[in-house]
Amino acid sequence: MTYGTPPGYAPARRTNGLAIASLVLGLIGFISCGFTSVLAVIFGHVALGQIRRDRTDGHGMALAGTVLGWVLTGGWLLFWALWWAGFIGSIGVAALSAPTPTERVQLGELQPGVPTSAPPVIETALPEQEPPASEASEADEPAKLGGTITLAGLESDLQVAVTLERVVETATPANDFLKPSAGNRFYAVELVLHNKGQAPYSDSPLNGAVLIDAEGQQYRATIAEVREGVAFGGSVSMGAGDNRKGVIVFEVPAAAEIAKFQFALNSGFADQKGEWLTR
Repeated sequence: MTYGTPPGYAPARRTNGLAIASLVLGLIGFISCGFTSVLAVIFGHVALGQIRRDRTDGHGMALAGTVLGWVLTGGWLLFWALWWAGFIGSIGVAALSAPTPTERVQLGELQPGVPTSAPPVIETALPEQEPPASEASEADEPAKLGGTITLAGLESDLQVAVTLERVVETATPANDFLKPSAGNRFYAVELVLHNKGQAPYSDSPLNGAVLIDAEGQQYRATIAEVREGVAFGGSVSMGAGDNRKGVIVFEVPAAAEIAKFQFALNSGFADQKGEWLTR
């Protein structure tokens, strides 16, 4: 009696290398501050795709490495975010709580080199000198129609004397294309600019101009032109000692009572702002 050849065993399936790497990198992520966790996620996703395509082993390792990678990456990101927020907060608290020199004197802290028996140094503030009448009116009180205010710009040597020459409460549109909307009117102001500083003046006066009505409502300038004067246009450039004259137009409600005009250099970003009464 003869027997046939026994059937052979099926070859063992190989384990996907990226799956192993994903699991190892995910475990190392516990001690690498999450730096290897990102690689674990990438390798795990690639390994899962290869396993589905090639039918190799390692699906569990790839899945475990991917999950570990995502969890550790999110955990470490949260940790570093909280640490950075605490660090920034501690700097801000330290800066706010640091006493100023005046506060140190008030608390009785003696200056270096002064014997301990000496009394604390007391700072006495000198009375502030009032500016001349002309300067005080420019800085503190609104000027009247026809008045001049010298304004400072962001640059230390930029100074422009601004004069509100006249106002036109109901200005006439210069063309048929740019007209005020129904219920509105054009309000125009005519300015004279004189560069009193050493720096050249280059700016768009429209951006720094504001009208204020009796109720406190503000109005910005528009690009319209009127027949009562020549507009500044887009920009003004002048050297030291030069003058420019032009009109700025606003669109306001027909019933609005305009009370004030404000103007500042550097397209309105300069700290000093001049104010004129329009009535």
